[in-house]
Amino acid sequence: MKEISSKDNKIIKDAASLSEKKKRDEKGLFIIEGPNLLREALDENMGIQSVFVLAGGETPEILELVQEAELDGCQVYAVSREAFMRISQTDTPQGVIAVCAKKRFSDEDFFGAKGSNILVLDRIQDPGNMGTLLRTADAAGFSGVMLIKGSADPFAPKVVRAAAGSLFRMPLKTGLTPEDAAKQLEAHGKKAAAAAMDAPRAYYDEDLAEDFALIVGNEGNGVSDQLMALARHISIPMAGRTESLNAALAGGIIMFEALRQKSLKKR
Repeated sequence: MKEISSKDNKIIKDAASLSEKKKRDEKGLFIIEGPNLLREALDENMGIQSVFVLAGGETPEILELVQEAELDGCQVYAVSREAFMRISQTDTPQGVIAVCAKKRFSDEDFFGAKGSNILVLDRIQDPGNMGTLLRTADAAGFSGVMLIKGSADPFAPKVVRAAAGSLFRMPLKTGLTPEDAAKQLEAHGKKAAAAAMDAPRAYYDEDLAEDFALIVGNEGNGVSDQLMALARHISIPMAGRTESLNAALAGGIIMFEALRQKSLKKR
């Protein structure tokens, strides 16, 4: 384990630069923070490039993870608090940070087996919503997530934390136009649906079990007209006076209904 004390060390500066989307895109790398995410990254063979340990903050759990990372060929650095905090994106450091390579997925990985479902995020901008939707798609067995241009960067630190490891497993297609998404969904036989306040048919009355693409729209403006035009319109009935639900919550309700229906078909 090499030691770094200066926050101006080139290795520290390079890692810290990954707080910027431009640098993440250029280098194909992103930051993860904390022992839980490092454990998942190791398990998912995320191509960890380097690991930074806060000197003096090594717990038995972190030391075990570091040993595993070194066996995998990762360079590990023990760094001063000042250097560590230059890379860290949290107010309370968790003792370990790693630089990972973005995983590449094929179209076969993305669209999955016959009948698999897809999530389309249309300009979702809140990092917490983005991370929660990625995590929920993973939990509900969706095979991939399309991100329309204008969506938050899925590799931004707040999204990575909110996704809680699902980002390592979930195939993504980023920077798509609505036309791109529509063509790909049609080519793979995916039928789109989107929630609409005035839709006469409730989400649980629709067949969502297979070859279903759920479109979740922007927090303020909803689904774009282009994508809404190709989707079935479904509603989430509500008994109270609330006019709408948070995007991540609404998406989660519908995704788990799709999982429920898929499970029933397998019986």
